[in-house]
Amino acid sequence: APPAARTRALSMEGGGFRALSSYAGLTAGLLREGANAREEALARLFKGIDMLSTNSGGSWFIAALAYSPRFASVIHDMADDIDNAGNIYYDKVLQPFLDNLKGDGFDGTTMEFLQKVSAALRRATDSNAMTENVTFNLNWILELLHEFMFIADGSRNWEDFVYALFEYAMGINTTVPVGSPVNAWADGKSWLASVSLLTPGGKGAGTCASADAWLCAGSMDSIMGDN
Repeated sequence: APPAARTRALSMEGGGFRALSSYAGLTAGLLREGANAREEALARLFKGIDMLSTNSGGSWFIAALAYSPRFASVIHDMADDIDNAGNIYYDKVLQPFLDNLKGDGFDGTTMEFLQKVSAALRRATDSNAMTENVTFNLNWILELLHEFMFIADGSRNWEDFVYALFEYAMGINTTVPVGSPVNAWADGKSWLASVSLLTPGGKGAGTCASADAWLCAGSMDSIMGDN
């Protein structure tokens, strides 16, 4: 009798935006090495995979790659111009998301403060560049400012933040039901999707109360909301 068919699985860990970006770059690089025709490249890359198990940022990546033709096209664009892949990803995924993060609770004083912070960061970056001692990336700081602006008015939480990511960066909104048609590469595959749950409670190991960090998201009402 022939041996039983072997199920091959691919697991992707979490890590939020860093995981999402890393898997995008890795997939683009693998597509580049495979040099497949654009329309069938992803299907060939994942042909031997029967099951996917993902968490958090890894789940974001597979959801976008499976359900968003726009996101899959970005991955192909990155593979086609691998030396410029980071800029393509930023311009076509992160920038549309950041451009649409808007907080309703900001007055002129708040915006003036944020503008002064941005200007100071630019001066510091220019100074570091001249001394060849660059200690931080300006875009990272500005991204954090955008994100805090989105949640700081207290009317939104992390769930809203993730919804905004999918709607503006991937073109997937809350009206897309489970079981919707997927991109060709994902057809027929099983997917175990997991998420990381942020909780504030308790004083034991792993809680905000026991953390050495000066800032803990689990203790911030603006992030936790009703969670």
